[in-house]
Amino acid sequence: KDNPYQRVLRNIGLLLDNGIMVGVRLNVSDRNSADLSDLINELANKFGGRKGFAVYSHAVYEGVGYEPLTYDDRNAIDVQTVTLEAKLKKKGLKGSYTKLPELRAIHCMADNDTTRLIYPNGMIGKCEDKPSTDGIGDIYHDINDKEKDAWYKHTIQPQECGTCCLFPNCIQLAICPETGKCSKTKQRWKVDCYTELMKAFYLKRNEEKDAGFTDSKPDECES
Repeated sequence: KDNPYQRVLRNIGLLLDNGIMVGVRLNVSDRNSADLSDLINELANKFGGRKGFAVYSHAVYEGVGYEPLTYDDRNAIDVQTVTLEAKLKKKGLKGSYTKLPELRAIHCMADNDTTRLIYPNGMIGKCEDKPSTDGIGDIYHDINDKEKDAWYKHTIQPQECGTCCLFPNCIQLAICPETGKCSKTKQRWKVDCYTELMKAFYLKRNEEKDAGFTDSKPDECES
């Protein structure tokens, strides 16, 4: 019998064989970047060039049982994440930004009226990082604490974010521990990604105009 890791790899192949798109998320901490770099090599060898397969990295800062990270610690994780993103792009595995971000009225599940988090005890919450004691209802009555529900939607503008061009599209919820903690490394990486995308759109539009094509409606945008 194969081990769970090999089973997952086999299942990815089976999904791709049947035309099902597969997106792999690499959770980057301060302890695993070297292992993830090796994993990227294996994924590229097994699935590189396969239609519908993409990989992206995602920084994970706080872990259960660990002390809260300092800004320098978080920035170091962002450096590792950006490095892995560059390797994914070089290996042809990176699912790229396809559209520019929009100004969002909803930031995450916490302030989305259509989402519910159900705890094992039947309580309903709005944030997966909050305990059931912060629930706002239960599965029998749905949301019944309107005051706490509104509390999840409260937004703020951290002073240090006021001049950042990315701020209008960032998480701005007062309750979220990630609000206002974006590192300079992550900020520059996002700006570079969107700048590259805008240049690509510009070049594509010019090529279409030269070929005589015109759009009947403006491009849609999403984050």
